[in-house]
Amino acid sequence: MVERKKKPLFVRKDGNKQVKLGRGRRKDKKKWVWPRGRHNKFREKRKGHRKNPSIGYSQAREIRGTIGGLKPVLVNNIRELEGVDRQKELAVFASVGLRNKIEMARKAQESGIKTNFNLRKFLKKVEKRAEWEKNSVKTSKPAEEGKKDHKDKEHKEKSEEKKK
Repeated sequence: MVERKKKPLFVRKDGNKQVKLGRGRRKDKKKWVWPRGRHNKFREKRKGHRKNPSIGYSQAREIRGTIGGLKPVLVNNIRELEGVDRQKELAVFASVGLRNKIEMARKAQESGIKTNFNLRKFLKKVEKRAEWEKNSVKTSKPAEEGKKDHKDKEHKEKSEEKKK
């Protein structure tokens, strides 16, 4: 298997000077912008300045576009998940609702398909949330029902008094 080559972090011009352009920012803020200035040493590839992206930094064709050596495959439902090759492909769950995502995650865990997120952690979080909702519903309903009954009785009494 071909290993990934290391490449420098391509930060735009003055990325080291202004926080909003360089390190420690969101990915969209860190994107490369080619220097266009007339006297820009960065553009001229002068010695002592950062490297510019060029074709020589591209990865080998076999590993280009892979995640951990696996080709990402977009999955929208369980039928598509069953068609994923465990050895060569990585299931990337599309924008699916939570109910379907849970079913797909369980199916992927059973069949040993790798995904773009931690299945065990996700399912544990979902179970914990379901348990919490179940417990909170049990404790809160009787109290609310009691309040409603009490309010209804008061309302009936007041309406009867007004009629008299």
